[in-house]
Amino acid sequence: MRAARAQRWLILALILGLTAGCTEDMSKPGAGQLFGQGSKDYWDRQTIEDYQRKTVPAIEEFMRRLLAASNGQHYTVDGDANDLYLCETKTGGREYRSGVFDVQASLSPAKIRAIAKETIERVGLKIERQDEERDNVTGFSWSDFENGGFLMLNAHPTKGISFNFTSGCRPSATKIDDPPPLKGVPTVPFTPAQETPSSSAASPSS
Repeated sequence: MRAARAQRWLILALILGLTAGCTEDMSKPGAGQLFGQGSKDYWDRQTIEDYQRKTVPAIEEFMRRLLAASNGQHYTVDGDANDLYLCETKTGGREYRSGVFDVQASLSPAKIRAIAKETIERVGLKIERQDEERDNVTGFSWSDFENGGFLMLNAHPTKGISFNFTSGCRPSATKIDDPPPLKGVPTVPFTPAQETPSSSAASPSS
């Protein structure tokens, strides 16, 4: 449990580190060069509205199929399931970010990749990494190299699957901050495990 909690906060710290200081004027020289941003000039990137129309449905399908293939009942989500954040000060660009999703069900790396090929890889998210890491974890990352954004996933043969995704900073036509809920993706909030007091601490002193 401690290892899982540490991994969860490591992912959250990574998200915060990648997006901290992202609010900037994209007209300035050198702007938009943070990790996770696209190779295209900011103004030429796919809009955040198109990301929600084209990419998010593919991610939803990816999530539904992972859950079905692993016989999982629902995802546990740490943080907001999805949200939009102001990331560009001059025109009000937005970044779509997810929480950290977990499902306590196993699925082979080959099956995960096969589902990805039929869903997220068809909408511009290209496989960037698939590595066997310590403790039998397989780490994946998919990125949209031109427009920005990525999906990062860790899979363990017995402890389950954990992932998060973001769009990177993109132009916005509507300036709307509240995305609709993810469709067909059952989630429950993450609740930290309560520490059980030791018997010595729980017993009154004589």
